[in-house]
Formats: sequence, structure tokens, C-alpha cells
Amino acid sequence: DNRHHLVCRACGAIRDVPCATGHAPCLTASDDHGFVIDEAEVIYWGLCPDCSTRRDTGKDHDD
Repeated sequence: DNRHHLVCRACGAIRDVPCATGHAPCLTASDDHGFVIDEAEVIYWGLCPDCSTRRDTGKDHDD
């Protein structure tokens, strides 16, 4: 189902995003070890807007 995921490292929030378009070098294995690959998964990790703002202002989740 052509979508990827965004995951916040701080709070664990998950959001769906449309499939990446254009050149995607990590979706083809350099050595498939004999597997017949029919799917690859992409997960983007980082900070959601709320956690990013908290980090920039020095506030933690309980404030």
C-alpha cells in the first residue's frame, strides 16, 4: 500500500505519508542473498512539531 511512516523519537507519534517518488536507492538491496524481494519498508525518524518545539524551548512533556 504505497505509503511510508513518520515516527517521533520523543513521544512515539506516528503519521502516514505518501510513498516517496523519484530515485529511491535504498529500496533495492545490494545483495538479496537469494531472496525474491517483493516489498521494502521506509520509516522516517525524527521529532514531531510538538516535541521539536519543546526541545527548542527547553520544555519537557509534563510542562
